[in-house]
Amino acid sequence: MTVTALNTPSAEAVVTEAVRRAWSEVLGEEPESADVSFFEVGGDSLAAVEMIEHLQEELGRSVRIQDVYRSPSQAGLVTALLIDEGSVPAAHHTTGRTVVRLRNAGAGRLWCFLPPQSGAVTRYASMARLLPLADAVWACETPAALSREGMRAVADGLADALIGEGATDFDEIVLAGYSLGGVFAHEVAAALAARIGHERVSALQIDPPSPGDPALSLTATFEVFVRVGWRITAREPAEFIDAAGERDFAAVAAAAAEAGTLPKNAGADEVEEAWEVYAANAAILGGWEPVRHHPDDRRAMLRSVAADESVPGATETVWAPCAPEPAWAPALDAGHCWGIRLEHFQLLEAPNDATIARWLIAAADLLAGEVGAR
Repeated sequence: MTVTALNTPSAEAVVTEAVRRAWSEVLGEEPESADVSFFEVGGDSLAAVEMIEHLQEELGRSVRIQDVYRSPSQAGLVTALLIDEGSVPAAHHTTGRTVVRLRNAGAGRLWCFLPPQSGAVTRYASMARLLPLADAVWACETPAALSREGMRAVADGLADALIGEGATDFDEIVLAGYSLGGVFAHEVAAALAARIGHERVSALQIDPPSPGDPALSLTATFEVFVRVGWRITAREPAEFIDAAGERDFAAVAAAAAEAGTLPKNAGADEVEEAWEVYAANAAILGGWEPVRHHPDDRRAMLRSVAADESVPGATETVWAPCAPEPAWAPALDAGHCWGIRLEHFQLLEAPNDATIARWLIAAADLLAGEVGAR
């Protein structure tokens, strides 16, 4: 049995080959294409169980039957296995692709989630289950080269990547993002709208940071990297900084392995690579200010409100109208900001992710309806 660390750079190739072999063993021939359904070419429930057994033997980990039913194509099953939150550290798992198709569907509404600070798409995995089945769900990861070139390079690069992947085939494109992903959603939507028209593009922002937020400093970013990214809570982040002020990535790797968020055979290089993405994404906001790019921009925001902030009607499961942070006010139309009483890092954690999905649907429908009423 080969045990594979699924967050290595070769993860996609390894999983693709494993799915190809398992498919061939069960059905007697390789998939005709990456998009053909397992069940349309002779597969049934017993064959699905047999394929899972092959995959578990090949990958050395548990595979869920629901992944086969929800994503019965080779491409869909590979993505489902790559973004399986139960088997990899959620905050750092990347696929090595810029555009990741979480779920294919019709040509009506496309949801595309922009990367949070980790640059990974895993935080959005549950949205492929929670959003309407008639809608396609994609996500973007941040290529390191683009991050180092600044916000404009990221916005233009991701917009071009989405067009190259066929996003313009959809009637409506909803760009959404959590935290830093909300900033990217705002900027990528502007870049995309400039290319294909504002009437087809919306941006939905889930608690994005504001310029000058102390949480964007490298010190604060490293604390999030350790505590939230690697789920290391037994030790202080400062313990991983040596006397010379350098970050001890080997110590972080050892603590992450002990916490069960890093494979035992991984090491400091993997942790350092993940940190480089965090740091680049934190630095990208330096000097950036959100502005209203165009009168026809379609934007909506959901933000976490403090316990002492007066937002009547806002609870952990219900959002209520509120004012945006001052830095974001010029980028939103009146009535397009809501508050919810959830802590920032819990917004996409179950069961809160179901509430966020409901808000996303309601906000997207509102913006689409406003365009239709013009």
